[in-house]
Amino acid sequence: MFGIAEFESSLIEAGKSKHTIKAYLSDLNQFENWIKGTYGETELSPASITKLDVTHYRTYMMTVAKRKPSGINRSLSSISAYCDWAIVNGLIENNPVSSVPQAQQIKTPPKSLNEQDLNRFLRAVYKENNKRDIAIIELMIGAGLRIGEVESLNASDIEVSERKGVVIVRQGKGSKYRQVPLNKDIRNALKDYLEERSNTDKATNEALFVSQKGGGLTSNAIWKLIKKYADKAGLSDITPHSLRHTFGTRLLRKYGTDIVTVATLMGHSNISTTAIYTKPNEQDLTDAVEKLSFTI
Repeated sequence: MFGIAEFESSLIEAGKSKHTIKAYLSDLNQFENWIKGTYGETELSPASITKLDVTHYRTYMMTVAKRKPSGINRSLSSISAYCDWAIVNGLIENNPVSSVPQAQQIKTPPKSLNEQDLNRFLRAVYKENNKRDIAIIELMIGAGLRIGEVESLNASDIEVSERKGVVIVRQGKGSKYRQVPLNKDIRNALKDYLEERSNTDKATNEALFVSQKGGGLTSNAIWKLIKKYADKAGLSDITPHSLRHTFGTRLLRKYGTDIVTVATLMGHSNISTTAIYTKPNEQDLTDAVEKLSFTI
């Protein structure tokens, strides 16, 4: 019987990133659990999925699970990808998700750090003086790398000299290749880390960032170290993606970098994805309305 396990194998064979595969499987497992709990079925199979199931599950995510529109739409996309795979393999003829509308969402800029919070966060990182962690954080804030891209970096993907540097992202989202220039802060952080790394038995490891046990640092471990420094800085809502968003927001809104350049640096194939950073955020809206106050 063809099911989620076989779908996972096809994703691996297609060269999808670990992060993408994990997201697909998480969404499908949640859908499967809902199917089991709602209809008493023992296993999710493509042939058993109907448009009615998807519609009811969408309603459940909106009203009972209270999921955000972005999370609902991601789940629908994962189920749709599963059904598309089933069509290719001759298991079903039509995709039951294709006619189910996505949840409407207001396009607001992704959360990013303002200058004060950014400085607080970086101060917490530098106070710890862990050269590996400093290099990771500088790469994410100053080069806009995704957490999965950081995890996948090898030492050979970094080229650093006194006046310039570049990081080579070989497995970006959608398996896209890109090169991102490194500013002085990142170059200095990487030089310090690579020098320390060369003096340990971890120097032979292909992975750029290595754990205490000697293996390549995982996305989960990177998540944890970001949370650790966020807690030290007294900031609760910092995520790997908010660091990447900070990169895009600062380039566009603080430094006035043109949108095509920012899209290229971030690995966006569609400029509309980058344009979200130009939209007003919650603080912008609050400040605008506050100006209308007549109170002296």
